[in-house]
Amino acid sequence: ALRVATNNIHFFIEKPLAVTASSIKDLENKINENKLVNMVGYQTRFNPIINEVKDVLISKNYGRVISAEFKWCTYLPNHHPYEDYHNSYAARKDLGGGVVNCLSHELDLIQWFFGIPISVYAVKGGSSKLGMDVEDDITAIFKCNNEETIFPVNLHLSFIQGLEKRVFAILFQDALLKCNLITNEIQIIEHNNNLTYYNNYDDLDRNFLFKKEMEEFTKAVENKKNTSIPISEGKKSLFMALAIHKSLETGNLEEILF
Repeated sequence: ALRVATNNIHFFIEKPLAVTASSIKDLENKINENKLVNMVGYQTRFNPIINEVKDVLISKNYGRVISAEFKWCTYLPNHHPYEDYHNSYAARKDLGGGVVNCLSHELDLIQWFFGIPISVYAVKGGSSKLGMDVEDDITAIFKCNNEETIFPVNLHLSFIQGLEKRVFAILFQDALLKCNLITNEIQIIEHNNNLTYYNNYDDLDRNFLFKKEMEEFTKAVENKKNTSIPISEGKKSLFMALAIHKSLETGNLEEILF
């Protein structure tokens, strides 16, 4: 990406933006110097369910956030059946693998919904049978700050669960919001157990997200305008991932130094 930016070329880069923070400043300087259009590949933001959740958070119709939890559990050997998963980037430390980097969409959602967390404490899961040199199951708890209110956000990422599950829930003062990104369902339940809102996108084609992402990028290049997920936005989840990795190494609560 730095080489591309140095040569004055607009660019799209997959997530995660990097696996270290060492060259981010150099890349940002080249982007600003050459006025480059750029975008990080967090296509989950183009899911209509995610945009509904964002609207709910902005509306504040259900009061402040009390807590939230995110869970994405999947089985790495099923991702690319045509290859030995041991050789894939996701399973190799030297290629930036591991569940934190590879499933960083959830990190992006957390910071987009609630802002950059203050700190994180992370723990690895028990030993699995996948035989990789990267973390394959982690649980992390973030300390978030929204409108002078401190609240926790719990995250569980796993490469070792055969039954895929990708859900999150946000507890507000007046309701519980639940979202399932496998079945593409959203529901809001008030504390009197009334189902206030329900919607589903059962005909949503996953490729729709990538098409919308590319439409925005190509239009931004044509009009020489910023995208909604530039490097300055994409690096937020990188700093969250770096803090998780540091916590896994030290066993301590770590600040997210953005």
